Amino acid sequence: PLHGIKTSSKSRINIGKVLKFNQSPWLAKYIGLNTNMRKNASNDFEKDFFKLMNNAFFFNSTRKTMENLRNRMNLNLVSDEKAYTKLINRNTLKDITIYNNNLVAVHLFMDVLKFDKPIYAGFSILDISKTLIYDFHYNCMVKSYGADIQLMYTDTDLLIYFIKTADLYADLKNKTNILNRLDTSNFPTSHPCFCNDRKKVPGTFTDETCGEVIEEFIALRAKSYAYKIFGQEEKIKAKGIRGHVIKFHMSFEDHMKC
Repeated sequence: PLHGIKTSSKSRINIGKVLKFNQSPWLAKYIGLNTNMRKNASNDFEKDFFKLMNNAFFFNSTRKTMENLRNRMNLNLVSDEKAYTKLINRNTLKDITIYNNNLVAVHLFMDVLKFDKPIYAGFSILDISKTLIYDFHYNCMVKSYGADIQLMYTDTDLLIYFIKTADLYADLKNKTNILNRLDTSNFPTSHPCFCNDRKKVPGTFTDETCGEVIEEFIALRAKSYAYKIFGQEEKIKAKGIRGHVIKFHMSFEDHMKC
């Protein structure tokens, strides 16, 4: 999309190839409906439900529209010698896996590949999310703090910074270019940066600590990190590990030893 090219050019990122295509907001009504329903939800179930309604499209479309059809294959489990001989003599043979004397898996390339997946949908979802991240980082945070900011950790939709400043939230009151990109509706109502106008607005960033300052932070790998907040319990994020394991068997000190 055009905004992605603008962000890349501002950040001095080299552009190696350009694809020309037409675009339209064909999914905007669906996303907008779920966003408004989530914003007006009266309980956690409804909030999570309408959030998942939007997220489900992404995760489903990733499998459907970002699938590399060239990786598909035909897998045949055979226990008959005649059928086995017939399969391995085909010119589409890829590999053979022998399980035991009576069972063999024959991997075959697809005879015909039909490229009928709308790759543009999954591509655009990932591309636009990266554009928002890069634009916020380079044109808001780095531009505002310069040498006083260091990016500690980043993920698909997450940024964690180390910022040299006396009072970050006092800064934000005067840095409207940053504050207007933040959804601070989860802050305490007494917080100077609290604002309900941008609640659940797509494209805005939510403060994971709800207006609190991180004291210590450790990142081990993608989607695995821990941090401490002044006067509060430590927070541990570890995707793929069950919640009770994180709660009862993992600690901030364990992360420090890694």
